[in-house]
Amino acid sequence: MPDNNPGYDLRATKEKEILRVEVKAHLKTAAKIDLSIREWEECVRWENSGDGNRWELWNVENLSADSAAPIRISRCTEIPEEAIETSMMRVDVRRCVKKPI
Repeated sequence: MPDNNPGYDLRATKEKEILRVEVKAHLKTAAKIDLSIREWEECVRWENSGDGNRWELWNVENLSADSAAPIRISRCTEIPEEAIETSMMRVDVRRCVKKPI
């Protein structure tokens, strides 16, 4: 997809239906992944569209050439609230109001 981060990596179309896929790839296993704000916005936008358009998260594991484990792809078609962990907010201190010390 373009560099402007549309919130997904792949787009597939079939007739009037559109599937947007965000891919998270890992050399080994990964039970937790990070979504950007833009990716999350796309997830929420298409979650209940009801028109055949949707967004999915694909977690691809075991891509290391020396991995004995088979490559595994998990398709997440829905992200329930209990699956979300908020652990931090990134702050650009260059944009903060500063006072001399």
